[in-house]
Amino acid sequence: MNIIKRGTARLAGALPAVALCLLLLFMASCASTHVTARIPGEKAVSSLEYIELGGARQLTLIRGEDVSKPILLFIHGGPGVPFIPFEWMLRGLEKDFIVVFYDQRGAGRSFPKQVEEDATIRQYVDDAEQLIDILLARFGKEKLYVLGHSWGSILGLTVASEIPDKLYAYIGMGQMVDGLRNEADAHDFSVRRATERGDAKALAALAKLVPPYLDKDGNQVESQLKEARLWLDRMGGVYWDSKKWSNGKLIPLLLKSSEYNLFDLLDAEKRGRGAARVVWKEQMAVNFVKTVPKLDVPIYLFMGKTDYNTSVDLAREYYEKVEAPKGKKFITFERSGHSPFLEEYDAFASALLEVKAETYAE
Repeated sequence: MNIIKRGTARLAGALPAVALCLLLLFMASCASTHVTARIPGEKAVSSLEYIELGGARQLTLIRGEDVSKPILLFIHGGPGVPFIPFEWMLRGLEKDFIVVFYDQRGAGRSFPKQVEEDATIRQYVDDAEQLIDILLARFGKEKLYVLGHSWGSILGLTVASEIPDKLYAYIGMGQMVDGLRNEADAHDFSVRRATERGDAKALAALAKLVPPYLDKDGNQVESQLKEARLWLDRMGGVYWDSKKWSNGKLIPLLLKSSEYNLFDLLDAEKRGRGAARVVWKEQMAVNFVKTVPKLDVPIYLFMGKTDYNTSVDLAREYYEKVEAPKGKKFITFERSGHSPFLEEYDAFASALLEVKAETYAE
C-alpha cells in the first residue's frame, strides 16, 4: 500500500512538469519561424517571399540546387489547400528542378486574408500566368513545367491551353475534368464501397446527400459537401491506404514545415473553406471535354488508382478524347488515391523525371 501511495505521489508530483513540457511543445509548434532552409551552393536558390499577383501579395517559395535546371511550378488544390507546408517532403526534386510553390490569393499565408466574394477562376488563372512570366524573366528561361493538383488542375489545364508556348509540358495530378459528373462519381463510389462493406450507417448518411451540394440559389451547401468528403475518405476514395493516410493525420506532418506554424495551418483550413464556397458554383460548371478538346503542349495525367476526389474514371475518359499532337501519357499510381506525391513519393518523383527526359534537352 505504501509503495502505491509513494508511486501515486511521485506521479502527482510529476504532472506539473509533464504539463509544462506539453505546453512548451505546443508553444514551439506555434512559434513563427516563417523561414525556409538554405540550400548551399553558388547556383542554388532558396527564397520565401511575397510576390504581387493581380494586386494581391501571394506567398511564393522557390527552391533548387541549380538555377540552370528547369522550373517546376506547383499549383495547389482546394482552393485553399497550400502546397508550401508539404515542401519538405518534396525536397528530392530540388536536384533536377527549380521547384516553385505559391499560396493562391486568400489561401494559406497569402492576401487578402479572406478571398473576395466575387473571386473567379479567371482571376486565379491570371495570377498563375503572371507568376509564370515573373519566373521566366527572373531565371532567364523561355519555358517551364506546370503541375496542377486537384482544384489547381483546373487552373493548370486552363493555363496550358492559353499559353502552351511557355510550357515544356503540363502535368495534371488528381485532374479535375467535369465538376458535376465528378461529384456524382464520388458519391456513387462511396455508396458502392459502403454497400460492399455492408455499412448501414454510411448508406443511411449518404442517402441524405445530394451532389453537387448546391441550394436553390446555386450556392454551396457546405455541411453536405463536408460530410460527403468525410465518407469518401472513410470509404477509400481519397487515399489508397485509408488506415495509414487520412486528412486528419496530415497535421503532424505539416507541422514539420519551417514556413508554417500551427496557427498558420488552423487559419489556412478556415480560409480554405471560404475560398471553396466562393468558387464552388463556377467549379461545378467546369467541363474540359467541351472547353479544352485539344492541347498544344505535351500533357501527362498522374492519377491514383483509387482517386474519386477527382474521378480517375473521368480523367481516363478525358485522356482518351483530348487531341494532343505534341504527346500525351496517362500514368496510374497503383497504391495511391488523390495524392500520389504523398502515398508513392518515389514513383511520383520517377514519373516527373520521365516527363523531363521526354520533353527537356539539358
